[in-house]
Order: sequence, then C-alpha cells, then structure tokens
Amino acid sequence: MLLYRSFGFYVGFALIATVQCAHGIASAVPITPNATGVPYLVAAGLLYTLGGIPKEVLAAAVGVRAVAVNIVFWSSLGASLVGPRGSGADRQEERP
Repeated sequence: MLLYRSFGFYVGFALIATVQCAHGIASAVPITPNATGVPYLVAAGLLYTLGGIPKEVLAAAVGVRAVAVNIVFWSSLGASLVGPRGSGADRQEERP
C-alpha cells in the first residue's frame, strides 16, 4: 500500500489482499512459477483494471519492490556469513 502511495495512488487493503491472493494462485500453477513473470502480470492486470494504476507506475513499483527485496535478502545473507561466530565460552576447546 505504501509503495503505491509513494507514487501518488491510493490502493486499499482489500485490493492489495486480492492482488496478493491472485499472485499466489498464479504462482501455485506448475506451468506459471514466479520466474516466468506470469504471476506479476496477473497482479499488475488486477491493479490496472480494478485500481486504476497506470502501467508506468506498475512497472516502476515492481522494479522498486524487486530492488528492495534483493537489498534486504543479500545484506541479511552477507551479515549472516561474516557476522560474529559467538564468544569463546560456547566453543569447544581442542584437546591434544
């Protein structure tokens, strides 16, 4: 909702819930996984027809969302890989 509000369009909770359900149903069909882009087209079609959101805003919103999700995912993964490994108290000492 806030993503579309940042572009100047109000999208209600009911429409967002409907769009997310349609996206999930389209993703569940074996021939249309998320990587094909079909679920995104289903969601964009609903937002375009029911919400009156222009195509340009839909394209920009999908891009912004993808960038935000990737930043959160990759930074979390990087932090978990190089983060602290714990204190010395919880490590087992090697014995000769």
